[in-house]
Amino acid sequence: MENTSRAMGILDGLAKALSRAGLMISMAVLLIMLGGTAYDVASRYLFNKPIVGVIEFSGAYLPAFTFLGLAMTQRLKGNINVTFGLQLMSPWRRKLAEFLGILLSLLFAGAIAWQSSAGALFSFEMQEYHWGVVGLGLTIWIWPAKVAVAVGLWMLCLEYVSELLRMLAQLTGRLAIEAKIEEAKSHL
Repeated sequence: MENTSRAMGILDGLAKALSRAGLMISMAVLLIMLGGTAYDVASRYLFNKPIVGVIEFSGAYLPAFTFLGLAMTQRLKGNINVTFGLQLMSPWRRKLAEFLGILLSLLFAGAIAWQSSAGALFSFEMQEYHWGVVGLGLTIWIWPAKVAVAVGLWMLCLEYVSELLRMLAQLTGRLAIEAKIEEAKSHL
């Protein structure tokens, strides 16, 4: 039981670290997109010279911003939850229903992550880039954004696995009070 608790702690720590890293990268991408857009708007209206490729870059990297933050959003319970009918269930059945919901989410996210990884690998192998600005000598690589989407989905899967293990320990009564207190502190 001690080894199980320790393994869960290591897995949860890894999921938390990766979620934080994904969030930081996501925020950096957002800041680059915001800065580029603001600079483009100012340059367009003040000097009548728009910045080439800003719109294409933002369009290409918006999915990277979105998907790299998914794991942290799940960790913080920031997603929309449908709780219709859960209040009518006993606490154990409610936990079981939540467990099954997260399990289905893991399976769905895993299938999407698998397919996204295949697409990202293909995109990387062909060094995919945006065709719209080629004539201007500007290359906007698409493959890093596709890799970021796949990585973000795998991080979400890891977060789901960590959450499932915590819930399984709660359902079976193997999660000690101290671990519950530590879990509550980690979300603050």
